[in-house]
Amino acid sequence: MFLSFKAKYTIDKYFKQQKLLLNYNQLLNMLSDRFSVSAEQFRLKQFLERPFSFLLNVAIGPERHHSYFVKLYKVENIEKQQKNIEKEFAISRFWFDKFGNHSQFRVIEPVWMDNQYLVITTRKSPGINMLKLTNQLGFFPNHNLVKKHLDILSNAGAWLKKFQSFSTEEKVPFLEDPVNLDLNFLQQYLVIRMEKMVKNPHLNFDQNWQKSILDYLMHLWQQTDEQSKQLSFAHTDFSLSNVLVSQQNITVLDFGKCEINFRFKDLARFYHQLYLLSLKPSFRIELVRQMQTAFLQGYGNPQADQRPLFKIFFLIHQVTHLGKISRFWERGAVENIYNRFLVKKVLKDLKTTVLQ
Repeated sequence: MFLSFKAKYTIDKYFKQQKLLLNYNQLLNMLSDRFSVSAEQFRLKQFLERPFSFLLNVAIGPERHHSYFVKLYKVENIEKQQKNIEKEFAISRFWFDKFGNHSQFRVIEPVWMDNQYLVITTRKSPGINMLKLTNQLGFFPNHNLVKKHLDILSNAGAWLKKFQSFSTEEKVPFLEDPVNLDLNFLQQYLVIRMEKMVKNPHLNFDQNWQKSILDYLMHLWQQTDEQSKQLSFAHTDFSLSNVLVSQQNITVLDFGKCEINFRFKDLARFYHQLYLLSLKPSFRIELVRQMQTAFLQGYGNPQADQRPLFKIFFLIHQVTHLGKISRFWERGAVENIYNRFLVKKVLKDLKTTVLQ
């Protein structure tokens, strides 16, 4: 009862402020119509507020056997949001159908969307968020737990390999033609982010740093062979938080930013996510390296992290992450204490990488 009261109070408050397009009762009526059940046959199991949306986990039906996630977007630019919701739903539906009934690799199932009211619904998939799972490995995990998680990471690598095996000739809805992915594009991508970092008075990052990184990028690009530049589908946010694990099954979420890019973009993104675990005092660096190796082995290329183009994307992820965590003015005092520690550690690692 308290959860329902909290959801109703919060959603109705945002609706009155014109930050949502429907109130709580209107949302329940919409769900009742869509699923052909009475409002009494709903049970709210989870309610989360996110920066740009609300997420409701609802159980539906007489026995509450069917569970769904309902995402209700906060109003910003309605016309743009409506297009994005339509795009996200269509692309997710494409990949759900593409993976079909694969015995191990899956994609979250989009059920319906109403872009007039900025609502999108997906069927709840069984499994535990991989980010939550990996946190179990902090401090002193036992051997069996480590082995279990290394197998899971190997399966995540294999899922990515399967995803990239589909031909880019596939007609994915709303998918745009790839940009000209050359050295100039990569340089400009980094320059935009680094110029903001140079202006950040709280970050010891000057133009000499910027030049060193661009020189390193040039060096890596000159070493990149044509085979490495083969294009594939890219999820672009293939991360621990977007992967669900259920025994040996891997389910991936959030395909709204799917594009065509170099194969190493997603691979380095996930690898970088594992690297971030090594910055936590509770994780041993040796264990994180085992986790990264298991992921690359599952992908089928245990030496991928030695490839120049992989190093380029890992560099990009490092710089992007550094820029985000150094925006201290956006966070509270307690979080900033930890972030300042992270900034020093990432800068040290970046310096080791670039000036090697």
